[in-house]
Amino acid sequence: MKKIIIAVTACMLLYGCNLFLAQPTVEFNRTAFDRAQAAWEAQGITSYTFEAREFVGGPLPFFRITVTDGEVTKVENIDEWPYWSDENLDIYFSRIKERGTIPVVFDWIADQYNAYRASLGTLERGQSFYIRVTYNGEYHFPEEVNMGISSSYPNLINGGWSMFEIRNFQPMR
Repeated sequence: MKKIIIAVTACMLLYGCNLFLAQPTVEFNRTAFDRAQAAWEAQGITSYTFEAREFVGGPLPFFRITVTDGEVTKVENIDEWPYWSDENLDIYFSRIKERGTIPVVFDWIADQYNAYRASLGTLERGQSFYIRVTYNGEYHFPEEVNMGISSSYPNLINGGWSMFEIRNFQPMR
């Protein structure tokens, strides 16, 4: 009987603690995003090169992307990457090419934000979606984008993490 009382008390405490956890949210600084996007657009840069990669369960190779008059004109794999088959690199290459312009990267971030907001009902109390963006100080494009699910449960591993990184941006004048 004592074990049952302890078990019931423990369940009540655990359930009761859950009531104090925050409602699911999307952590994203929309004001900073809108400000950076407006600053990027105000520059009118339509031809440039940059290198980009994703982290999804680990770092993936960098690709150099050339954009001319707002269109992707060239994508090159610039890293040795012996761990992936050509087929997997082709799939990854397609994903990088889809995000091949800075305006498309901004659109992708906004789409993720909207998708996260629409999916809040899938999270438990204490969990949240997050999108953390670091913007380039000179040209205002997203240099690093981290997104995923975080949790205020102390022993729960956060999941759904990914990162997109841009480096070596060079406008073509």
